[in-house]
Parts: sequence; C-alpha cells; structure tokens
Amino acid sequence: MTPITSRDLNRFLVFLNRKRSQFMAARLAGSDLTGPMYSFLLCLEKTPGIRQDFFCTHFSMDKGTVARLCKRMEHLALIRRLVCPDDRRAYQLSLTETGRAMLKVIHEHLNDWSEQLFVGFSEADRKAVFEMLSHMAENVKDS
Repeated sequence: MTPITSRDLNRFLVFLNRKRSQFMAARLAGSDLTGPMYSFLLCLEKTPGIRQDFFCTHFSMDKGTVARLCKRMEHLALIRRLVCPDDRRAYQLSLTETGRAMLKVIHEHLNDWSEQLFVGFSEADRKAVFEMLSHMAENVKDS
C-alpha cells in the first residue's frame, strides 16, 4: 500500500470543504444567505454576544468583508449588532428569532450533508472517523 502523504490529506480536506460549500450554497440558494453567513450564524449560536471582529480572526477575513456580511445579516433580521459598551468602535452580535429559525434549516442541511458523507459507513466507522478528526483538530487547535 502506498503511504498517504500530507499532499493527499490536504487534497481530500480541500475537496470535502469545497463540496460542502457547494452543497450548502445550493441548499440555501433561496434564503439570501451567501458565502460564510451560515457559518457566522453557527458561531453566534455557540457563542452569543461575540464581537464582530471575532469573525475576522476565526475565518481569516478582512474587517470590511466581515462588516458588509454582518450588515447584510442585520438587514435580513438574522442578527442584531449593538455598539459594545466598552469599545464604541466595536459591535457585539446576537441572534434574532429569525436567525434562530434559520439555524434550524442550516442544521437540517448540515445533517443531510453528514448523511451523504457517511453513506456505506458502519456506526463504528463513523465513530472512528469522528474520533480521528477530533484528534487532528486537537493537535492543531493552538497552532
């Protein structure tokens, strides 16, 4: 058996990420959500009240792009942007009821994506993949 190289691993990770992006774009086509907006909502679900600039570092995006996306999500009534009391230049973000409702749709689509990924896998295989990916993520979380 040929050894797996870092290039092979990177190729698969990039491919899966691209396919997930395409899948989610197709599923969310009629919702006015574009690009990473659904990922922003997922972050806000896990960490309510985060600052807008968190998205810049977390997603490696420039401030202007993040600001435009957040303004658009605010216009769509998915989030609220409030000036931070301790830094008037920063915005603190929270989900609206519309945003929470959209998250239910997003989770359904992500569950469909996961099911598609794991077609033909046993429950033990699914668990093993999850454990390995979790281990990989843990290995690089602070780097």
